[in-house]
Amino acid sequence: MGKLFKGISNASASMEANYARPGHYLVMLLDAKQGETRKGESFVAIRKKCVAVLGGEGDNPHRVGEEFTDMLMAKQDTFLPNFKKFVMVATGEEDEDSITEEVAEEVTGDDQPLSGLIMEVENVERIGQKTGKPYTRKAYKRVLSREEIEEQFDDGELEKALNKIELETMIDAYQALDGPESEDDS
Repeated sequence: MGKLFKGISNASASMEANYARPGHYLVMLLDAKQGETRKGESFVAIRKKCVAVLGGEGDNPHRVGEEFTDMLMAKQDTFLPNFKKFVMVATGEEDEDSITEEVAEEVTGDDQPLSGLIMEVENVERIGQKTGKPYTRKAYKRVLSREEIEEQFDDGELEKALNKIELETMIDAYQALDGPESEDDS
């Protein structure tokens, strides 16, 4: 017997990763979490679910209902600027100085305050200047308002993309955005 599978009893089973591909989408934020790779490299993973395809490039865009992840690696020079832009767009904050370490920890913490928001995201394939290899540049455009969601989706269309728990998470997220007084209006 060879040593190919040595250590498999201590390994954790994992699923295949599905990273962001080029296209223009509406997505529901599932979560944003901190983690480390097997090599000890820090990252933030932003998981999303596609709820609408607005357009795109390439021959393999995400499909409605498909989950995918943005991996922001801390070792990259673009890590902090890209994560800050994501947080600014997701929270509606225009003042860069308001995005502090505490805010970043909260966004990636256990409570997941951004989970359930519907965002417009445009992913474009670029070629790295140093490496010459393709990568997907993610541009978080905006969070849709409750009114825009109602205009964008016909009756039952959103329910096809999201399960019941995800729909409830979305409703809770928008009630939190609107404040406690809006709960009486729903």
